[in-house]
Amino acid sequence: MEAPWRATSTAFRKAVSCPIWAGSTACHSQRSDSCPATQKFVVAANRLGVKAQLLSQDRSHKAINQDLGADNAYTREVESFMAELDSQVAVHLGIRP
Repeated sequence: MEAPWRATSTAFRKAVSCPIWAGSTACHSQRSDSCPATQKFVVAANRLGVKAQLLSQDRSHKAINQDLGADNAYTREVESFMAELDSQVAVHLGIRP
């Protein structure tokens, strides 16, 4: 029988329905509430077997989203995480032969 907390846990229900979440999530390091809350989510996801990571950025979410995909360190970190999830993705990204 399922533990009572699991029946009411949104995080658990999402984790069960999504065994791999491409969770390279970012937070704005200058907002005092952003990174701690995001880190709690990442820890909870990892405990439930969902792969997730936090990339702290000193930029707004809008700036982060606009830069993702450009030739920069943030994009490389996200792509590296994605490559760890799936070998064919890694090949497509040119990260592993």
